[in-house]
Amino acid sequence: MNRRYDSYNKKKWQNTSGLPTIIITLLVSAGCWLFAYNNRIGLPVRLDGCTTLLWDIGIRWISGDLTPYLTGFILILLSAALIQRFNFLFMIIPGKTKLPFLIFLLLNSVITGLYPIHPVTFALPLMIIAMFELFGSYQQLTAIGRIFNMVFYICLGSLVWPYALWFIPVFIVGMYLFRILNARTLGAALLSLLTFFMFVLGWCLFRHDFALLTNLADCLMDFHFLFTNISWITDWSTLVLFFLLMLFLSVHISMEDAERTIRTRQFLTFLFLFGFVAFILSLLYAPHYIEFLAVFFLPVSIVASKYFSEKYGSTAFLSYYFLMALMVVSLLLRPWSF
Repeated sequence: MNRRYDSYNKKKWQNTSGLPTIIITLLVSAGCWLFAYNNRIGLPVRLDGCTTLLWDIGIRWISGDLTPYLTGFILILLSAALIQRFNFLFMIIPGKTKLPFLIFLLLNSVITGLYPIHPVTFALPLMIIAMFELFGSYQQLTAIGRIFNMVFYICLGSLVWPYALWFIPVFIVGMYLFRILNARTLGAALLSLLTFFMFVLGWCLFRHDFALLTNLADCLMDFHFLFTNISWITDWSTLVLFFLLMLFLSVHISMEDAERTIRTRQFLTFLFLFGFVAFILSLLYAPHYIEFLAVFFLPVSIVASKYFSEKYGSTAFLSYYFLMALMVVSLLLRPWSF
């Protein structure tokens, strides 16, 4: 009896979804943000070579030292909470687990280039809400309103981070995967895109200033391929490592559970496709690879959470803490060049 009780306690302690993991991950994430703030990493917030009018205006409101960090941290917490809610609603990871929230927060706390705030930080919550609309319309051929909202949320994110528009085709492929792509739903997506640009055009005509439209076009056409600059390749290696991690976890999950439902398989397929597109876009817009890394963390946090939540024992437990320690050490040792 005592052996069985001891075995149960050991198994409970080694569960990566347990209370010790929650507390430690939260403390490590908060500590990383405090460490970055104390060392003024990423300050002052700079205007990138390709920015939108709204970001130029917003950067004036979040000037200083504390405000950018508070704004960035709150937006990351909001995105993490939305991912947690996303998993709860669509049951990608069965059972009660806080890992999607924790892993997303941790990943966004250990990468120096993401401090303190970027245009993509504002776009992330809107892209997650767009996922809500897509996944909520699963096999609903009449979900025209959801599809319209899905595209419109992505378009709103593009007002701050223009590259969000490149993910609209990914969501349309997702409509095909979820068996909701037909003439009406595709028409709703195109109508939403047209409505957005009509609003933008109307605003430009009202202000007699077409900078908002020209900025969008200039950013999308401003390609800088990775292999033209060796320094970009060095930085981009971080994204490669995370991509290989997601690839390994995705293959492992698909091989381990042959009885997984079709619905869950389709959800995971979309998430992998979403991450793959973010990876490819980082090759085309190399100076902005760090922003695509932030987008890449959306599927990575869910795929990694699924792996660790379904694995018990010392191997998965130690792997989680080893990866956490490795990322924290890389944060502490990396030169402050941002």
